[in-house]
Amino acid sequence: MLKPLLTTALLLAAVPAFADDKPVAPSTRVVTSDLDLTTAKGQSVLDRRLNAAVDLVCGTDDAPRTGIITRANPCRNAAASAAKAQRDALIAAVKARRAAAADAGK
Repeated sequence: MLKPLLTTALLLAAVPAFADDKPVAPSTRVVTSDLDLTTAKGQSVLDRRLNAAVDLVCGTDDAPRTGIITRANPCRNAAASAAKAQRDALIAAVKARRAAAADAGK
């Protein structure tokens, strides 16, 4: 059974690591194993999970308009862009696997 995990990686919001001072991009995982990504409903649920993941990693736009939000917007843009690319690739891969399985069964 296919149990993919989608990882959203943020490119701009790097946080220094312990003594190494090497930047570490914050990220989170979005579980997709319980979704049928070949359906509109499954894709809609995935989109909600991805939006929640972006909120978790970058903060929400609901905060008061301060310098923090100014810094958060590039984070949100980068995270949303990375998540969309991974989302589209994952859905294409799931559909291709399903089509291949259907062809093999003929």
